Amino acid sequence: MKIWILNHEFPPLGQGGATASEMLARTLSQDGHVVTIFTTGWQGLPDKEKKKGYMIFRIASRRKLKERSTSLEMLSFIHKTRKIVFREAQRIMPDGAIAFFGFPAGVVARDLMRRYRIPYIVSARGHDVPGFLPDRYKWHHRILMPLLRSVWKEAICVVANSRSLEKKLQKVNPLPSIRYIPNGVDSAIFFPNRQFKGEKKTNRLLFVGRLTEQKGLSYLLNALSVLSKKHPALLLRLVGEGELRPALEKQTSRLGLKKTVSFLGLLSRESVLSEYQKADIFVLPSLDEGMSNSLLEAMACGLPVVTTDAGDNARLVVSGVQGLVVPQANEEALADGLQRLLKDTEGLSHMAKASRQSALDWTWDTVAKQYIELFELSHI
Repeated sequence: MKIWILNHEFPPLGQGGATASEMLARTLSQDGHVVTIFTTGWQGLPDKEKKKGYMIFRIASRRKLKERSTSLEMLSFIHKTRKIVFREAQRIMPDGAIAFFGFPAGVVARDLMRRYRIPYIVSARGHDVPGFLPDRYKWHHRILMPLLRSVWKEAICVVANSRSLEKKLQKVNPLPSIRYIPNGVDSAIFFPNRQFKGEKKTNRLLFVGRLTEQKGLSYLLNALSVLSKKHPALLLRLVGEGELRPALEKQTSRLGLKKTVSFLGLLSRESVLSEYQKADIFVLPSLDEGMSNSLLEAMACGLPVVTTDAGDNARLVVSGVQGLVVPQANEEALADGLQRLLKDTEGLSHMAKASRQSALDWTWDTVAKQYIELFELSHI
């Protein structure tokens, strides 16, 4: 099949949704499908590039930051990308399109279908679904709701990457065409590179993701201010960028944690892998979540996890098996969970093995096959 993937974020831009679209593109192309990506351009990157078996079109639309885009920048993506995909459809008609996020890519896919009858799937990721972080996105979702409903209605299917997101979609989009397809992880790329030893003092915590309110990092820093008094060798390494970074850096200084916390920014995949492999515990203190790519990657690297019960985190981590699940927005529970693991070196070793074993069940091969099945069921 000839498949187009539309996403305003694609590495090195964006984070979770960008990674998912890249891994899906790679897997589909390895399975023999002809894959083309349409995404936002970025300085220093070619407008058109053949990479790992698929073609990338980078479209010159407005974008200031690597890690996120504004609503106006997303509108720019719609305007500029629509012209490019219409032109390319006249040259090589695809069999189907996958739009990551109902807005903005879903709008482009809908318009492509209206003009050229190209069926499309919407992969909902969280921020494009009403009910996700309502305190922050309530008005954004209200304004977009009529547009999102038309995008969902005309798609052959709307995919939710977590059960929690599926429930949110069913609440606002009472259509039968909602399908749960989780994220995957490539366990050949993400793998352990050291073993826990009983005599080693565990002291390295890791977070990978956007530095936004959604991730609950202010609660983690407060928990760390208590833990660092009992564990002076404790380190926290934060990988990622986001609008909350200045506030988190100020909080770090205020709590006297400047020697404990490192802000590493956006890193290459190789550097992120190195961070996973050097860490002792992965921490994901989310306030809301779909299915976290970084959580799956950490587990594939054999990391015990302390995470909250947000989204599908508890579907991936069973307390006492791969790590601990604690209530969200609760710094005392976070501190207690981390303290329990820091004291239990032998238990960490068992959790590390359980994490790796569990991650092997979540593959991109399975994800890719499920997307193809959706197109086949629509009689392409």
